[in-house]
Amino acid sequence: AAFSRKWGRRCRNLLKKYGLTLFEQEIELSEDSQAASNWNIKNHKGGLFTSGTGGAILGEGANLFIIDDPTKGFKKANSKTHQQELNDWWFTEAKTRLDADLEKGIKPGVIAIFQRLNKWDLAGQILYKKEGDKTLPNEPQMPLSEAIEVLRNGGTIPYGTWVILNLPALAEENDPLGREPGEALWPQKVPREELEQTRSTMGSFRFNAVYQGNPMEPEGGIFKREWFKKSKVPDKKMDELVKDLPSLRYWDLGASGEDGDNTAANLSYWDGEYIYFRKQLNKGLTPLQVDKYFVDITLRDGKQTVVRIEQEPGASPKVLINKFQRHKKLRGYRIRPDKVSKAGDKLTRSFDLQALAEDGKVLIAESIYDMVVNELVEFTGEEGGTDNIVDTCTGASRYWLRPKRRVSA
Repeated sequence: AAFSRKWGRRCRNLLKKYGLTLFEQEIELSEDSQAASNWNIKNHKGGLFTSGTGGAILGEGANLFIIDDPTKGFKKANSKTHQQELNDWWFTEAKTRLDADLEKGIKPGVIAIFQRLNKWDLAGQILYKKEGDKTLPNEPQMPLSEAIEVLRNGGTIPYGTWVILNLPALAEENDPLGREPGEALWPQKVPREELEQTRSTMGSFRFNAVYQGNPMEPEGGIFKREWFKKSKVPDKKMDELVKDLPSLRYWDLGASGEDGDNTAANLSYWDGEYIYFRKQLNKGLTPLQVDKYFVDITLRDGKQTVVRIEQEPGASPKVLINKFQRHKKLRGYRIRPDKVSKAGDKLTRSFDLQALAEDGKVLIAESIYDMVVNELVEFTGEEGGTDNIVDTCTGASRYWLRPKRRVSA
């Protein structure tokens, strides 16, 4: 709502400043309706009404309906609940507000501006539908280039057709602006080299959505096995590589969560560019065994190793973490919770590791290589899968990258 009011205020202020000179006739705001989110034009039927997605628009009609970025951030975009809310809002509320101008005989129109974040964000749900394993067109649509050709040849675009203009940051084949493949959209502001670095840092999964306007569905999981072909390192060689590097033990205490979950603990190192996975615990433990394993492993790792414990919402994880922090044998150890949102946000939490893996910046000790890689490549981000090892690996990556930890020379 605040975002929509901001743009309503800007439009109102522009009209106040230029309304008397910009148009063929004098255009002024109505004296009794000048709110930032709801204003009318003096002596005319026109006006502007703004609202956030899901806001109260019933009872209002629109000759022109403008949608601007209805979803903020990957976390919401990946939420099935939010996707359904958008579907309900568009098809049962927003779309029903479209009103023709009967006096002028003009049908209503829609302008939708999207930063694409998910295959099934609002743009995806408008344009496509799923039938079994297939993705099919939903509402009528055509690319802008085709629409221009139709109009140039004297034709008309059928009412209800979405005309699509996608301007990727890096040009692809058949670019609508005539750019060569790989050419930057605005090189004076963001040159190609900077965009390529961004792709490397954030990973192609997110880059294709945010910068290219082409979100993809994970095919066979978020992590690709080929990303790890050069990741395996003999244990002794790994020990030499990490000898003087900072270390982290990241825990997912399965016994404190759902019944049957394994407890997982990952020992990682960081050199400022590469992440090194040296040891990996993944074992079904009783609560008493969890206590013993945690204390023994923490003591063995030593005080120089930072300890983080995944803490999802709920009292049980917090109680257990507090218990370890107060343990007599563990005084002086850097034990902290890593507070995460509900389990359904696992996909978002995996992006840091995904970017590192795709860029070849993940090294894994040979003794745990198969165990770690096999679970990573089977991970889909959906609930119900086996993902304890994934949680520890992604948690470690977030720790090292957010903010990016500096390594002393």
